[in-house]
Order: sequence, then structure tokens, then C-alpha cells
Amino acid sequence: MEFAFGRVISACGGDDDYRRQSVYKAWSVYEAMGFRNLVSWNFMIAGFQVYGCENRALELFSQMHFEIEVATALVKAYSRLGGEVSDCYRIFLELDGHQDVVSWTAIIAVFAERDPEEALLLFRQFLRQCLAPDHHMFSIVLKTYAGLATERHALTVQSHVLKVGFEEDTVLANALIHACARCGSIALSKQAFDKMGSHDIVYWNSMLKAYAMHGQGKEVLQLFSRMDAQPDGTTFVVLLLACSYAGMVEEGTKIFETMSNNHGIAPQPDHYTCMVDILGRAGRISEVKELIVKMLMEPDPVVWSALLGGCRKHGETKLAKLAAVKVKELDPNNSLGYILMSNIFCTDGHFNEARLISREMEGKTVRKEPGLSWIEVVNLLHEFVSRGQQHPEREAICARHE
Repeated sequence: MEFAFGRVISACGGDDDYRRQSVYKAWSVYEAMGFRNLVSWNFMIAGFQVYGCENRALELFSQMHFEIEVATALVKAYSRLGGEVSDCYRIFLELDGHQDVVSWTAIIAVFAERDPEEALLLFRQFLRQCLAPDHHMFSIVLKTYAGLATERHALTVQSHVLKVGFEEDTVLANALIHACARCGSIALSKQAFDKMGSHDIVYWNSMLKAYAMHGQGKEVLQLFSRMDAQPDGTTFVVLLLACSYAGMVEEGTKIFETMSNNHGIAPQPDHYTCMVDILGRAGRISEVKELIVKMLMEPDPVVWSALLGGCRKHGETKLAKLAAVKVKELDPNNSLGYILMSNIFCTDGHFNEARLISREMEGKTVRKEPGLSWIEVVNLLHEFVSRGQQHPEREAICARHE
């Protein structure tokens, strides 16, 4: 019966009217079922939700017997269907003090995707109830902390990981290294790395990436020289990125050569992109052109964008036009090619050409993602969007700057 009911729901296609009729036929089958388990509940709720009957979906929620396993599954299912966070939280609260670590993890995961700060408040509330977080909860919380990027957050979660003895968990240790680096604390990343008894290539890559993220190219190369694991393709992407950020052109060129000659790793698009960026930043445009011609595959939009960035920095307008055309051909909805080319024209004083590019973007409905920054003040995280008007203290901040 469960299988047949699932087939009925899956067959509910067509236009809106037909879909509504079909889902109510499924409802008739559902009502005729002698026994309903979590699968049938979820099928019916999903049917109402997907086919535009949100109110009926919520009514069905309210009729369910809120056992902890059922409520937790509902939170996950409703969130995946795009349900409101407030509805998920209401289901969670229905457990009325009987929540376990699984249900807490489910609701924290929901908030982590849509309201990270609220997710961390829930995590603190979870800890105040003296419940013990498990591996899955820490994985979610670490990703959330990494997104918020404050050192205080990183220190908090690191202390909890150490307290419960998860510091040697492979996944969590790497997530912790990454989160601490994103939060601005390379020292905490190093602590997490050093606490591991043995390091595989994933650990080494995580720590190399942490140094590279902070522009510490020399530290990256020093750590690489001490590495006792076989490097892989990711290792060399990180090494080349570090050389690019630090302006270490000769070192980057040597690493690119030894990757295939000494380690047998064929360059991939990411490696070529890094090399184009290294040479482009240094103004060695002729070498960039030679490298692109010798590529083992067709250059992708990221490679052409890296070339475009180098051309902009060194005034190579003619080559920049070619790169911009390639970016627009391969990735027409990406604003980067338009923006960089417009900036090049403005720098050269060709404002009419820059205006034409702006009109082309408007005509193709290509939009530039606004810049985003944030800062923590007195334990509060303040987020700012380029040209944004939403911050509650915007007028006071602008007045202070004036």
C-alpha cells in the first residue's frame, strides 16, 4: 500500500489544476489506508507542499502524534521542501522538553542555512541544558562558525570540541582548522593541527590552505617542505594560490613544473588558473599567452578571468578584450568579465565604451553581486552590503564618517 501511495503522489504532474486534483486523489488513497507510518505522512505532506497546498500541509502537521523521531524527521523534511524556519521551530518546540541531540541537531541545521547567528544561539541553549553534542552537531556548528568569521566564535567551538574529546576526529579536526582560519585566527588553526597525533594528506592540505588564506606564502612553503605525506592535486592548488597571494613568482613557476615532472600530477584547470594569475599579476603577459596555448584542455571562464585581471593591472587592453569576449561566451551570466572590462575602459579614459558595457549588462539582465563585509563589536556581528540601506544604525555611521 505504501508503494502504491508513493506512485500516486509521484504521478501528480501536469498543470496547476490537474496537479491539485491529483493530489486530492492521493489524499483519498491516504485516508483509506488502515495504517500510516512516517513514510506515508511525509509523502502526503510533500505532495501538498510541492503542489501548492501549503495550508493543507500545515494542517496535516498539526494532526501528527509528536513523538521525537517523527518530529525530527518532519523538521528535516519540511526544511528540505523550503518550509518556513518558524514552522520548523514550532514543530521542534512541540516536543516540550523531550528533545534529544538528534532533534537539536536537526533544528540547528535548519537555522544554520538561513540564520547562522540564530543557529549559534540555539547551540548555546543546547549546551546550557547539559546535553552532549555529537560528531554531526559539531560538523554543522563548525560550518556555521566559519561563515560568521569571528575569532571569539572559533575559540568557543574549539574549547567544546576539546572538552568532549573529538580533537582527533578526522572530519572535525579539518573543519576546525578551516573554521579557525576563516575566523581570522591562524594560531588556533595551528593548535588544532598540532593536536593531531598523525597527519594524512587531508590534514596537511587543510593547514596549508589556512596559511595561504592569510597570505603567509613562506609559511606554506616551509610546511610543505616538512610534509611526510604524498602531495596530491589539491596540495599544488594551495601552493600555487599561496605563491599568487604572496607575489612569489619564481617559486610558483618552479612548483608548477615540479608538480608533473617530480610528482606525476597532470595540471588541471585550477592549476592553470593559479599560474595565469601568478604570471599576470607580475606583468609577464607573454608567458601567460604561451601557457594558455599549451594547456592540455580548453581554457575555462576562470582561466580567462584570471588573464583579464592581469591585463587590467598592466594596461593590456587589446588582450583584455579577447579575454572578456571568451568569458562572456563561456559564462554569459557571470558579471566579472563585464565589470573588469568596464574598469579597464574607465582607467584608459574610454568612458563611452564603459557605458556600452553597462548597457549590455542591463540588456542581458546580468547583475553584479554586491560586496559584503562584517565586523564584530561588543559581541554583536554587524553585516554591511555595498550600497545597502538596511543597517539600523546606518545614519549614525554615515554621520560619523562625514
